[in-house]
Parts: sequence; C-alpha cells; structure tokens
Amino acid sequence: MCHLSDMKKITKDSAPVKPKGRIGYVILEEDSWGRVGESLGEYGFTYGRVEPLFLFLGLSQEESAKVAGVSARTLSRWDDQTAIGLVASERAAKIDHLVKTGIEIFKNEKSFKTWFAEKNFSLGGKSPKQILGQPFGLDLIHDTLLAVQFGNVM
Repeated sequence: MCHLSDMKKITKDSAPVKPKGRIGYVILEEDSWGRVGESLGEYGFTYGRVEPLFLFLGLSQEESAKVAGVSARTLSRWDDQTAIGLVASERAAKIDHLVKTGIEIFKNEKSFKTWFAEKNFSLGGKSPKQILGQPFGLDLIHDTLLAVQFGNVM
C-alpha cells in the first residue's frame, strides 16, 4: 500500500506510476474486488485515501461532496483520518476503477481527462464530470466509455 505522504503528491495533472495488475488507478492498490472489500474495514476508507482521486479528476469541493453523498459543509470538516463510510468508499473505488478503464481506452491521462471534462452527446449534453455525482451517473459514464472502446462515436 502507498503511504499517504506519497498520495498527497498527486495534483490535478499528475499521478504516481501505477503497477500492472491493480484494479484502480489513483487510490486502489488491490488486485481484486475481494481485497478492496477487505481493505474497507468497518467504516470505509479515510478521506485521506480518497481525496487524491477527487484531486486527480479536478473535482471541486462541492462536486467531491456530491460524489461522496454528503454536503460540502460536511466534507469541509473532514480531515485525512475521517472515515467516509462504506457507501462513499465503494463509490470512490468504482470511480477509481472507471478512471483506470478510461485511461486504458484513451491510452493516456491527458486524453481521458479531456474527455471527462467535455460535454458529451450520449450523456445528454453534459460532461462525465457533471454527471458523476448523479444517480446512475457512474453507470452512464462506464457505458459511454465502453461504447468508445468498441468504436462508437460518443
């Protein structure tokens, strides 16, 4: 597992080098969903573990709070050791897996991040970033990524 001090070095434009075999890109180091479940513990990930994912995606505090299922005011009170709960942790894990999938499809971070921020016809004229915190937003983004992978224009 990477140390929190290593993860804090992530900015909106960079991420640490990822070894192959991981199911995530920014925060997940495990090689299977079963191991992710084990690492969640009783209360889920800490904010310090998921914050690098939010930074990598360029999410604002309000967007990050929406993804985590809390108010921006609640998120502002979290420190690195605050457990974010199992539901928010599972969502963060799925988003990290989606990021890995997107970077594999687009072949690099920059292309994925550009796609993630741009409006998309198949997402109702909204960007993946805009719908990430909405109900079923993660599923819609994943489906759109798979369509891109198989040659459909999205």
